[in-house]
Amino acid sequence: MLYLLITNNLVAQETLKIVYFYNFAPFSWKEDQPLQGIMIDILNEVLVKEMKIPVSHKAYPWKRAQELVKTNEADGFVTVATPDRRTYTIVGSEPVVSVKWLMYVKANDPIIEQLKTVTSINDLKGYRFGSYLGNGWAKRNLSGMKINYWADKLDNTFKMLVNDRFSIYVSMPQVAHYYLKKLGLTDKITELPYVLDADSMVLCIRKNSPYIHILPKFDATLKKLRKSGRIQPILEKYLNL
Repeated sequence: MLYLLITNNLVAQETLKIVYFYNFAPFSWKEDQPLQGIMIDILNEVLVKEMKIPVSHKAYPWKRAQELVKTNEADGFVTVATPDRRTYTIVGSEPVVSVKWLMYVKANDPIIEQLKTVTSINDLKGYRFGSYLGNGWAKRNLSGMKINYWADKLDNTFKMLVNDRFSIYVSMPQVAHYYLKKLGLTDKITELPYVLDADSMVLCIRKNSPYIHILPKFDATLKKLRKSGRIQPILEKYLNL
């Protein structure tokens, strides 16, 4: 009886620790309120409500969040499964969120006409880019480009773009639309329609986490809930901000 009590207490204390980028609205962010966003709500729907797994959600600068998983201080995150992240996590197969990458430039910048002829990322060599620290997409896809500015905060990239610190910022439209509206820069920055890339953000769990075994069930449950229509209201809630 005592053994069962101790075992049950240990299980109860074993919380799945998920970390996020603190400044990544509408996917994950906190300002003057608790952590919120599409990723948090979807994981709660799948892990907590359906799979009955206790979960803690905490957010940090993105580079720091990834280090916490690497150093065994957190169990996982939701992001694009890059080769580097695959070295220390096992990745899910069902997208938590599907995204695309578009270019953003200062409104009325003469390069807009030039960029209309872009057919691949290679066509962008010679242009000045900006991004934020921890942005794996930029590090992976713009390695041969000139990165003029690495911001400590995602929203600072839009401010620096308006201030001519660089010419192009590549972002997910969901993120760009939120921050441009928040910063009052919607009329000062132009979104170009050419899709540079498309990605899926999936649940990635550290290879030595005690929760590594849940991924197949998580993927199956997420797929089932998406098919049943329970995920769509979460997306609509945040994308209409």
